[in-house]
Parts: sequence; structure tokens; C-alpha cells
Amino acid sequence: MEYTYIKSEDILEVSILGKLTFRDQKKFQQMIDELIAAAALKWRIDLRPIPYIDSAGLGLLLRIKDNAEQADISASLHLPESGQVRHMFNISHFEKLFTVE
Repeated sequence: MEYTYIKSEDILEVSILGKLTFRDQKKFQQMIDELIAAAALKWRIDLRPIPYIDSAGLGLLLRIKDNAEQADISASLHLPESGQVRHMFNISHFEKLFTVE
């Protein structure tokens, strides 16, 4: 997993690249710490570049939700139209937990 982000005004746009799995816990927490430090009012997380996510990766996304709520930050996800990531969201009903763009 890799990530990039761009801050414009009060919005932080984050793109996550590569697979999102259990192995990415440490790097994912580093990313969240950086997002919090950026002091934006809204996080937009782009998951379209991700080709694969497992159940642990879905759990990592819950960290975004929890940290955003604790910091009173609005967080939304941008999902791919189709593919494995969209399938995982459909079968887990995660789109009910997040604002999806």
C-alpha cells in the first residue's frame, strides 16, 4: 500500500494505491496520523486505484471512520464502479457505514 494526498482549502484528498491488507496496518496508521495533523475539515479517500482489499483492509477503513468522528472531520470514500473492491463493499454492506461518492 502506498498513498498520496493533496490539501486544498479545508479538504484533504487521499489516494490509496496498491492492495489494502492486514500487512498494511502500520503504514495505514501512519497515514491516518498525517491526515489528522493536516487539520482539514473533510477527508476524501479515493479507493479507485486499489485492485484488492481483504477483510482486514476493510477493518483498516473503519479506523478512518473512527478517527474522523473523534476529530469531528467529515470522511467520504470514492469507490470503483466495479471489481473486487466494489464487490467486497457490496457483500459486506460497508457502503452503509460510510459516505460514498
